[in-house]
Amino acid sequence: MPAIFRPGGALRVAVCLSLSAWLVPAPAAEPNAEFAVSAAQLKTLGVTLLKLDQPGAIAGMAYAAKVMLPPGQEQVVSAPVAGVVDQLLVGEQQAVKAGQPLLRLNSPQFGEMQLKLLEAASRARLSQKTLQREKSLLAEGIIPERRVQEAEAAAQDDAARQRQAEAALRLAGIDAASIQRIAAGGTVQDGVVVRARAAGVVLGIDIKPGQRVQEADALLRLASLQTLWLDIAMPADRQPATLAKAATIQIVGRDAVAMPLSVGAVVSDSQTVTLRARVTRGAERLRPGEVVQARCRSPPTPRAGRCRWRRWRGRMTRLSCSCVRTRASSPGQ
Repeated sequence: MPAIFRPGGALRVAVCLSLSAWLVPAPAAEPNAEFAVSAAQLKTLGVTLLKLDQPGAIAGMAYAAKVMLPPGQEQVVSAPVAGVVDQLLVGEQQAVKAGQPLLRLNSPQFGEMQLKLLEAASRARLSQKTLQREKSLLAEGIIPERRVQEAEAAAQDDAARQRQAEAALRLAGIDAASIQRIAAGGTVQDGVVVRARAAGVVLGIDIKPGQRVQEADALLRLASLQTLWLDIAMPADRQPATLAKAATIQIVGRDAVAMPLSVGAVVSDSQTVTLRARVTRGAERLRPGEVVQARCRSPPTPRAGRCRWRRWRGRMTRLSCSCVRTRASSPGQ
């Protein structure tokens, strides 16, 4: 069945001048006139029917990106007391669990803290016994009520000192069971074991065995690597604000993907802005501080160009010299 072309209307065909040799001479067609073109003529004119495939995502350009830790995911393990590093129990890049021992410190200061707890606990027990005796004597009418009040005040002061000594040991990393044992008159320990407060990875060790440290000195650096960020340096003229809304980011050479979070408002001296992205897959393959290549992939868009694609008889029509818009029609319509 021949196809019906509408020049300037439903059908526009850009063809060479040889078209006149295949068509029946006729008066000049009106702008909206129709004329029939046979299948042989379409073949001779180079009209081909192609199926329009789904366009793939644009690969995009690769930019330098630095792997960053979000705020709050890195912690510094400090020395709870002054002392000497006796033993390191972990190594760099080692994964640790919450409560796992990290190192051991020998500390005379730690011994003094335990001694203060022993003294405070002993005085607190003695104060309680004195208070009970004074209450008994008051009930018998032997002593005035003032002595009972004084005994109660002394017992409260000694109990507060005991709680303060226990809190100091808790800050030093001693567990509650050990504190209770020391307060009950147990053996005084000569060293303190520093433990991890949360699960993570040891990023760095700042001390060595035998090194003397002061209270609050940095010992280790731990971090949780479950969530990582990328700081991507992009040219300011690349319109990263548009990318931040729709693009996905592929880390080159790694099976890792990130999604944009925000775009920096300041342009650096090198005329770049920072596009921050959150790693959504493959964070275990990255390490904080390393520099990688990140490729920003734009979402799929229809092919652009001078050619236009339209459906004709269930397919898309394309000319070798240009693109046309066609309409299926019967002769005489």
